[in-house]
Amino acid sequence: MNKTLLLLFVAIVFGSCDSNKSIQRQAPPQNIQSENPHYLKLIERKGTAYEKGYQYGVQMKEDIALQLAVWDSVVKEGVNLSQEEIYRLIAEQTGFLEAINRYTPDLLEEINGIADGAEVDRKALLCFNLAEEVMNYFQNGYESCTNAGVKNEDENLIAYNQDLPAFLHGNNTPIILNDEHTFLFAFPGSIGTSGMTKDFAVTCNSLPMLHMNKRGLPLSFMVRKLLTFPSIEKAKDFLQETPLAIPQNLMMVDRNQIVNLEISANQLVEHQNPTSDRFLYHTNHPLVNTDFRQGVERETVCERFNHLDSLFTSFPEAEHFPPSLLEKAMSTQAPANINSKDTYFRFIGRYPQNKNFPPSMVVYNPQKGKKPLVLTFN
Repeated sequence: MNKTLLLLFVAIVFGSCDSNKSIQRQAPPQNIQSENPHYLKLIERKGTAYEKGYQYGVQMKEDIALQLAVWDSVVKEGVNLSQEEIYRLIAEQTGFLEAINRYTPDLLEEINGIADGAEVDRKALLCFNLAEEVMNYFQNGYESCTNAGVKNEDENLIAYNQDLPAFLHGNNTPIILNDEHTFLFAFPGSIGTSGMTKDFAVTCNSLPMLHMNKRGLPLSFMVRKLLTFPSIEKAKDFLQETPLAIPQNLMMVDRNQIVNLEISANQLVEHQNPTSDRFLYHTNHPLVNTDFRQGVERETVCERFNHLDSLFTSFPEAEHFPPSLLEKAMSTQAPANINSKDTYFRFIGRYPQNKNFPPSMVVYNPQKGKKPLVLTFN
């Protein structure tokens, strides 16, 4: 396998998710949590940042050790760098560590806790959580993940497919970290790149054709930081003030709004749907951000985007868009491949307008296709 293919392979690992009028409106779910199925790993965490990490590391010890071993092997073969050399490159040629220490020192403590609980090297696990940034540094990118937001009169919806290569799926048991007031989605060893609180949800898609910021806050750390704020407005303020390391589409949804941002080193642009303010959807091609890397193709759409665009554009503006139809759209396989062999998990988040109903999410394991897990906020 040549170096270029291996670099792309590593980037893939760390990239950086029935329309008819007879469908009845679905009432918001009651304040319950369904039984935790064996094909989704729900980890309850409490305590300090280090303690939360340690609890996670202990429970996922074997999976984390295996994932780090695979990553180490692929990186050594692909870019001829050891773990120590990668850490030195990050420390000497980027500002990632400075940004983490400045904005999210608690997450560094969490990573230390994960490493200690799993009995793996702390620096190796930190580099693992910066792997997408490392691959962008080598001018490689991967198109992965799909998100969509829907505004109804009675609730707002967000849907997200996270795509990872099959070997990273392990035993096909996606991880949900339950931090009391936050649900985070992760794979073994990661601190998560999407999540949902009672206030709002955050999802992300890679935009590898745009410029990165080598002094910015790495993606996982940025998403985790955003989820600590009480509102989308506060999260947007932080994004305006704080550079993001790698180019991304961030979609945020709460009870009142859907916000769709395209972020690169030199631009932060909010995308508005020109045909309807009810629907926003995104894949991996910038729709409004023009901060392209030199020499890259400036494609703006793909089959996944075209499929969603056709669905939402043709849907009657005045009708309620049910979660079941959104799940069907995100389950679409060939030729659009919104749901592919690489789709690690999917969730549908619901934010009812009526504050007497709690926000909730339904989490799917698309590789096993069994009954989903329902989670709500008390």
